[in-house]
Amino acid sequence: MLLRGDVLVRPTLIPLVSGIAIAVALERHGADVRLKWPNDVLLGRQKLAGILAEGVVGRAGLEAVVVGLGVNLDPSDGPAGDRAAAASVHVDRLALVVDWLQLLRGECGRLGAGGAEVAVAEWKRRSVDWWGRRVRIDVATERIEGCAEGVGPDGELILVLDDGTRRHVRAGEAREVRPREPSGS
Repeated sequence: MLLRGDVLVRPTLIPLVSGIAIAVALERHGADVRLKWPNDVLLGRQKLAGILAEGVVGRAGLEAVVVGLGVNLDPSDGPAGDRAAAASVHVDRLALVVDWLQLLRGECGRLGAGGAEVAVAEWKRRSVDWWGRRVRIDVATERIEGCAEGVGPDGELILVLDDGTRRHVRAGEAREVRPREPSGS
């Protein structure tokens, strides 16, 4: 999907509103999903879908955002190594795409109308429950670990680091850090 216009006022929220739209579309088709920052959709603990948003920059600055969506609709669709780690749903592809596009249009319209706070709250309501828990973010060559506090007004993940400082993370691969089980020695 190529997005232009008012939605570009808050481009960092596009992955989040895209996630809301696909979550609602999947729910309409019977899937109970959760969103994982910044761009994953989980069914249980397994990845069901992913979102990719890339900016198109021209002479005048940001001109558009291209949003891509991948949904595992059949376990045999993906590479063999990914099948065990990924979830899948059996829904009509065309119906799901139509629902997603219609919902995405509405969610993006909300951003243009100044409803970013509502979008962030809606995303958080649909997110995995790791608020107050330790999270690790891998960003390029850096690993950041802290307690997940929330999502900021631009869609960034807010972590409280061990020294008490807050860090606003805008991108990266995120995962909850689970406490280690005591060894049975």
